[in-house]
Amino acid sequence: MNKQHGLTLIEVLIASIILFMTLGLVAVVFQQNFATQIQAGKYITSLADYNSLQAQIRYELEQGRVKGSITTANSNYSWEAKKLKQGPELLGFSPETGNAETAIGVLTLFNVIVSNESALTYEFRQTIWQISAD
Repeated sequence: MNKQHGLTLIEVLIASIILFMTLGLVAVVFQQNFATQIQAGKYITSLADYNSLQAQIRYELEQGRVKGSITTANSNYSWEAKKLKQGPELLGFSPETGNAETAIGVLTLFNVIVSNESALTYEFRQTIWQISAD
């Protein structure tokens, strides 16, 4: 009786197919991981600018501007604000009459939309207090 030594051609083909399928799957996982890292890097860079952007936009709104552009070290942003609501600043309610007591200020609520060249868009609401001209 002859004992068989080595592998048959079919065994080698099946092992090769399993090897190449595994390598292909690993390559796809690494490619998706790399793309996710690039996208996360863009978001982190944009979020690093967010606090500074919000402060600058608040200042612009206090100056009476409702749109503009801001350039940071990382990106260029354009923004636009729409007035949602405006009303007198309330100090409280009078215990005797139950009427609202107002101060000299006016509160304005804005909806602000910020976008940059990489198509990231932020939306937030900002309240501005101003002394009324009355």
